[in-house]
Order: sequence, then C-alpha cells, then structure tokens
Amino acid sequence: MLLSATGAIIVPKFNLFINLIGSFACTALAFILPVMMYNKMHEAELTAGRRILHKVLVIFGCVCGAISFVMSLIELAKAFSEGDPEGTDIANPMNSGDATSINLN
Repeated sequence: MLLSATGAIIVPKFNLFINLIGSFACTALAFILPVMMYNKMHEAELTAGRRILHKVLVIFGCVCGAISFVMSLIELAKAFSEGDPEGTDIANPMNSGDATSINLN
C-alpha cells in the first residue's frame, strides 16, 4: 500500500503506472507462478508431454508479460513527452480542447 501511495505521488499519470506494474505482476500470477508451483508439487507425476506444455505456457506468459511491460513503458514515456507531465489535462478536460461541444440551435 505504501508503494502504491508513493507511486501516486511520484507518477501523476497513475493509471499508466498501474498498467506497468500490472503487466509484470499479473502475468506472473496468472501464467508463470501457478505452473511452476504445480510442477514443483507434482514433479513425480508429470509426463514428458505435460512438462513440455507447461514450459510452453511459462514461455508464453513471459513473452506476453514482456510485450505488455514494454508497451506500458512506451505509453508512460509518451505521456511524459507530450508536454503535460503533471496530468492537468486529464484532471480538467475542458481546458484541453478535446471536449466535444454540441450546438443545439
């Protein structure tokens, strides 16, 4: 919780920071760690085919996590290079010129 609070203070565009952390942690929790724990618990019962399948799943998780991590880094770098590092355009969209106005007359 302290890490999240510190991240919110340091990184004004907190959603991009959460994307970065999630790309690393969620792929590990969903793809990598369960398979590795299962392999460790049932090491004697695994067939060669299942071991290969598990290795493919771990590699898939690592590749997807790496791609997601790199994409999140790119988005974070773009956000800070666009000239609004404090995120004021996100907090007040009316000043950014992106709001759509509808003329009912």
